[in-house]
Amino acid sequence: ATTTTTTTEGGGDSAAAAMEEAIRRQTGVRVRSVGGMWANRDDNGAVGSRRGGNVAWKRDDDASYRAVKRYLAKGTGRGAVLRRSLLPDAKDARSTAEAIVLPRPHLLLGARSLEDVSSAARAALGPLFAAAVAATADDDDDAATSRVIDREFRDDDPDSPVSLAVIALDGGAAPKGDDFDRVAFRIKLSSKKKAVTVLPEEAVGIAASLARKRVMDAYFAEFPECDLAEERNKSRADAAGDDGDDEEEELYGDFPPAVAIPGWAAMDPSLEALVDATRGSSPGACGPSLHPRSVAACVGALLPQSSHSKSNSNSNSNSPSKLTKLLAETIRTKRADAAKEAALLAARTKTDPVEPEPFLPLLVLVGATTDGLEVTAMQLSKPQGGDEEVHCPFGGISVVSSVCCCRGAGTMEGGKHTDVDVDVVEEKLEWAMDRLRSQVGLIAPESEEPTAIVTYGTIATQLKVATKLKAILAGYGKEARNKKNDNDKHDDEEDQDDDDDWDGWDQDIPLLSTHESCTSVGLAVLAAASHSRVKLVVSVKGTDGKHRPKPKPAVDVKSVAACQVAVSFNYFGGEEGKWTEPKTVFDFDRRVPAGPYRVEFSAAECAAHVKCARSGKASNDFREIGDETVLMDMAKSLEGARGIPEREEAALRLRFRVLQRTTRDDEENGRWIRIGDDMSPLTMEHSQKDEGESGRDHLVACESAVMEISLSPVGLITTALTTNGETIVQATKSARNSKLLKYAGIFGSLLFVGGFLVKSFVEERVFERDTQRV
Repeated sequence: ATTTTTTTEGGGDSAAAAMEEAIRRQTGVRVRSVGGMWANRDDNGAVGSRRGGNVAWKRDDDASYRAVKRYLAKGTGRGAVLRRSLLPDAKDARSTAEAIVLPRPHLLLGARSLEDVSSAARAALGPLFAAAVAATADDDDDAATSRVIDREFRDDDPDSPVSLAVIALDGGAAPKGDDFDRVAFRIKLSSKKKAVTVLPEEAVGIAASLARKRVMDAYFAEFPECDLAEERNKSRADAAGDDGDDEEEELYGDFPPAVAIPGWAAMDPSLEALVDATRGSSPGACGPSLHPRSVAACVGALLPQSSHSKSNSNSNSNSPSKLTKLLAETIRTKRADAAKEAALLAARTKTDPVEPEPFLPLLVLVGATTDGLEVTAMQLSKPQGGDEEVHCPFGGISVVSSVCCCRGAGTMEGGKHTDVDVDVVEEKLEWAMDRLRSQVGLIAPESEEPTAIVTYGTIATQLKVATKLKAILAGYGKEARNKKNDNDKHDDEEDQDDDDDWDGWDQDIPLLSTHESCTSVGLAVLAAASHSRVKLVVSVKGTDGKHRPKPKPAVDVKSVAACQVAVSFNYFGGEEGKWTEPKTVFDFDRRVPAGPYRVEFSAAECAAHVKCARSGKASNDFREIGDETVLMDMAKSLEGARGIPEREEAALRLRFRVLQRTTRDDEENGRWIRIGDDMSPLTMEHSQKDEGESGRDHLVACESAVMEISLSPVGLITTALTTNGETIVQATKSARNSKLLKYAGIFGSLLFVGGFLVKSFVEERVFERDTQRV
């Protein structure tokens, strides 16, 4: 989570915009990395240190305690916390007599219970999480939770000032297992004061403020004569103490942040908490922009080389990166070969040569951190020259598949943490590569072997990943050679076809490493593109025939879902063991944004489910109907006034939940996480009824409802429930009235048309009779 900043120019009329665009292209890329608070390394440069991502505060300091208390109570005063309390360069990963360390609070974002905590967070928290689980396992939930919150702290134990607790945000005495519960830290900042509760969002918000402040300091150091720098100097001269910190916070508090989201962390509760934590200080501040981390790494790897060097940050020589050169050379070679084949085919068939399909290079990006691993395949398109957009050599990035896995909690042995990077890479990388290879063959069978495999992360991690990748690719090549030898021995046509279908994954694929700030600088470019700071100016012909400049995004990213979303139903009031098996709504590698997916609810169908379960006609432990015709026939028989009681009871007892997971395997890491509270889509509150003793007497049943579920590119889930607001009795009356009106209309139409027919017939007979008389 390295802070980045970009500087580009834009604005004005069309002529001025074109001139500014030319100046910007001549200036080149202006993006660099500053800060690096959360780098996962120790003083010797070793990766996997538990210091990475920790938030450390001063201990037994009155000024620090007052600043933190003010921030936690009012949500303001982050500048005072940064100056008086935060220790961004703490040497120890554990709490000491001088500092209290919150271990990696971003891993606990949005967790509702200890069961929802990811395996990466469990391994990172270590004994802290184990103590919380042991405390909650001794007694029942309420008593155990209270004991965790009120536990005694020992000053001689460095671990005692910090503990985990499950709290209720709705003001309740104890958590209720609903969406208001949160996993939080209990810290004792002062031995003379009571312990305070710190949410993970509040700790991450302080880290985000530090990132903003470092960006501001770096910007002012480069542009000391800008208006913001003069305003800061004036505020520093006029104010002092906390007022001065507040005045300075107003300058950097609204800087729009951007966050790179790894695939294994693309969970809706975590992302919602992250958005709240990184939101600006003022009410109208711009919210954060969230982007997949693998895409950010790809954009950073394609940036010109001068952007990675701090000494060359102002250089105009934006030479293409090594990856860009390799892609450009491969595209030229493939296009030349395709054009040659098209010309030979046209010469044989004596026809005009056909324009060959454009070659889309396939990249595989592999990134490993202390918390997880992600392997992503993506195709690049729309090559752009330096005269078009220097930040984005390719204007189209289409993700094909993304396979992610979280760090396992089993990395603790004997109370000590093993090297987590070795654990993730050695145990999961081969599985992830095999799964990605099969997914690419299913989704994009026309793609050839990857043009290159790119690693990103710290240098030490990339070296470990590269070593493992070489062994995996060598195994793929050996497998292909063995298959070819078998084909040569047996000379079997079917085996020969299998050899022709070989995807070409072997040790000949180039392995490229990237700079450690590759992800952060790529993230800066994506954020700048989302804010229209990096764009293309194209000429568009209008209706009047004149060409006018029009901006468009510099890069078009088409991502896929790194998570799986499912739904589950319960027709028995939420009883455990009566939930249906999760039904997948959005699967892995689904093109996102996706949706809305419509889920229709009917009181008659719910009553049919209950009736079938009670009569023994349901399958799967009375949770699902084996034959849809049985359900539909029974639902139709329950319609009308006679089925009102059964429909009302079934509608009030219906429960619905949304589930999500980010790991494909069926192990503990692949468990489903409930998103939000269980919903009752066929109930609504009556304005003139009280809750009563049961707390649900004010609810009335609806006849039908529709819920729409959507999924964002980074894993945020949105739901929208739509109903006409009619109760079952009202819906029955409306249906009866509609039926009566229908038949009355038909009868009236028959009378109207029949009257004219009778009248015409009678008049015709009278006319014939009068004619005969004459």
